[in-house]
Amino acid sequence: MDRKSLLPFGLGAALALLAALPALDRTAAASAPAPFPSVAPTPISSLPFTISQPGTYCVTQDLVGVANQHGIDVNADGVIIDLGGYELVGVADSLTAVHAIPQVDLVVRNGRIRDWGDRGVTASGTAIVEDVKVRNCGGVGIFVGPYSILERCYVDGCGEVASMVNVRVGQSSEIVRCSVVGAFDNGVTGIDLGAGSAVRDSKSSGCSTGIHMNGPCAVTGCYVENAAEVGIALNGSCLVEDNIVSGCGVGIRALSQNVVRGNVVSSNLEAGLRAASDANRFEDNMTSNNTGAGIELVGKHNLLIGNNSVQNLGPDFVTPLPNTVGAILSDFGTIQGNQPQANFRTPLF
Repeated sequence: MDRKSLLPFGLGAALALLAALPALDRTAAASAPAPFPSVAPTPISSLPFTISQPGTYCVTQDLVGVANQHGIDVNADGVIIDLGGYELVGVADSLTAVHAIPQVDLVVRNGRIRDWGDRGVTASGTAIVEDVKVRNCGGVGIFVGPYSILERCYVDGCGEVASMVNVRVGQSSEIVRCSVVGAFDNGVTGIDLGAGSAVRDSKSSGCSTGIHMNGPCAVTGCYVENAAEVGIALNGSCLVEDNIVSGCGVGIRALSQNVVRGNVVSSNLEAGLRAASDANRFEDNMTSNNTGAGIELVGKHNLLIGNNSVQNLGPDFVTPLPNTVGAILSDFGTIQGNQPQANFRTPLF
């Protein structure tokens, strides 16, 4: 059989295979599993409302609370509450707007909460709170447990003296792009971080302490202003980097074994940067126009390199022994080859 006689045989086999493809598709479609059925969210159309089963729940309209009751009381794990862009409004003697203790795996998103007698959102377990605005609550605005996430939230005027904080997260949590506003001198902290937590790209304004860290934490890219006592308060083993702190009592106060790097700290009523204890590293910071010292080392064994201190009313640097300090040069000094880690000061004009 020559090659020409083989061609029709090959072509015929190919055409037969193509003809079989639709049948194969139909067979595959018939044997494919059915799609997972979608479940409509359970509506929340009045308060108080109790959740006792996991699932998704959606607020359907602006709702008003009741005295001596929580707004939404969560008694199950694995609950998603979509506020639907609506508002939960408290009344006199109301309790917490969204209450989930001791449940875990809670999500609250997309809405507004105001005027509750106690807290806005409280979850003792893991929670995600996103795109929620909380105003004028008597207790903590948002309180969540360990391994939680807060994103794009706004808290204003919460945390009376009894609770002492606007936003509090448990250990190993994260706060991203949130904003907190306080009353400046009422003793209330703006953001309180559990050990191992981080806050970034966020703002704290007008609180007694802007951001407070309990143990190893990180604060990066934040703006803190008008904190009556301390802008950023570090306990130990923290990283504070690339923040702006202005108009506070003390700008940044570090206890021990912290890294404070690349911050701009200005116009504070006391020291711009203060090492209140030992073994901190202050590097590449700018302090200016502070009423007290630019940088003040109260403890010992601190390291001070590459900082700029400009036109502070107090001394630009207070660096008693035993601390390790890079050479301090005035604006008319010259950097020598052996001074790559020098600090710089510019006195009042």
